[in-house]
Amino acid sequence: MKTIGLILFALLITECSSTNIDFKETVYWVNSTKVDCTGVGKMNCLQVQNGNELDLNKEWNLFYSQIIGFDYEPSFIYKLNIKEETIENPPADGSSIKYTLIEVLEKKQDTRYNIHDIYILKSIHGKELQLSDLKKQPNLEINITKMMISGNNGCNNYSGSITELNDKNINFGLLAETRMLCKNMEIPTQFSEAISNTKSFKKDSEDLHFINELGITLLTFKKVD
Repeated sequence: MKTIGLILFALLITECSSTNIDFKETVYWVNSTKVDCTGVGKMNCLQVQNGNELDLNKEWNLFYSQIIGFDYEPSFIYKLNIKEETIENPPADGSSIKYTLIEVLEKKQDTRYNIHDIYILKSIHGKELQLSDLKKQPNLEINITKMMISGNNGCNNYSGSITELNDKNINFGLLAETRMLCKNMEIPTQFSEAISNTKSFKKDSEDLHFINELGITLLTFKKVD
């Protein structure tokens, strides 16, 4: 009987060992927007960073899996404690790691979303805009989801990336523009130069202001209703 007991105990230990999947706890930051990505097919992916500290100017990594127990809401940045478990025999098109939410450590509104909108130009270098000689009123669309801007400078369509964005600073990559020549190119040229020289912004109840490194307001926009 003693021998049988030892055998059963050994089998129990073996069984427990075989079902004990390797796991670890990791801190994930989840961005306030999802982006288009391609896994098995076209999908929307979370954007994540690992570590205790968040860097909004650091590149986000695409996250193709799901986090079990996590209810995502756009426009919020999350800090999560996640359990990562190794899957012994994952499906051919699936992840080898199972992600499970342990705790939401932090959930905060992404203040960058305050400028996610469409605007028309109100003034340039402090002077109210005169539209008489322009093909159309200069405008700006800020898309935080794609970290892009686009619009028309009064003559040409433009688009560009947002390379830095936090509570007060904003920087843009090189603008891609169409190459039409209009009757008045002064305003379109000043507009494009001002976008390139913008280093920070201020948003009040009425307007959005783009400011250069010297603290001078270059462009003032009004939100489109």
